[in-house]
Amino acid sequence: VVLLMVVIIPLVSWLVWWNVQIKLPFYLADFEKWAMEKEQGVQEMIHVLTLFPTIWTFLMAVFVVGIIPAVGEEYWFRGVLQNKFKDMLSPHAAIWLTGFIFSALHFQFYGFFPRWLLGVLFGYLYWWSGNLWTTIIAHFVNNFLTLLAIYLYRRGVLSFNFYEPSEVPIYMVLLSMLCVAGILYY
Repeated sequence: VVLLMVVIIPLVSWLVWWNVQIKLPFYLADFEKWAMEKEQGVQEMIHVLTLFPTIWTFLMAVFVVGIIPAVGEEYWFRGVLQNKFKDMLSPHAAIWLTGFIFSALHFQFYGFFPRWLLGVLFGYLYWWSGNLWTTIIAHFVNNFLTLLAIYLYRRGVLSFNFYEPSEVPIYMVLLSMLCVAGILYY
């Protein structure tokens, strides 16, 4: 699961970049304005939450942004919601619907599709393993790697801002997809 979350980074990063490029039709201008304002607010909040002046604040963020959401969201979305939907629908429909709701409830249109993909991935990991800890670990690793990348960028260790959407070379995306498919097949 840890390896899966590492090799999926280029694919998710490309999806973030692609999602940000979406231009909505003129009749959705009000929604697009709201989505942009919401995104700016989230970016400001993330900036404040990821200042990390000390290693201790970084570790506190790992707990607050990494562990708590991984446990709480996975318990709710996969443990409760997906199971309820599975009783009413097929397992696949339950996974995709739960992933959709998972992404929608984050209220970030410009991160909707990558988050939906992750929600679907977590849903399948739960269905295939039958173990909620599998998805909790995957969710935590995703959140932790994001925090770590931001921390290392702010310390000057990384030269790129992981949280800024940027185009990912297509060969990296394809390699990521191939590795993800291989790990999921295994």
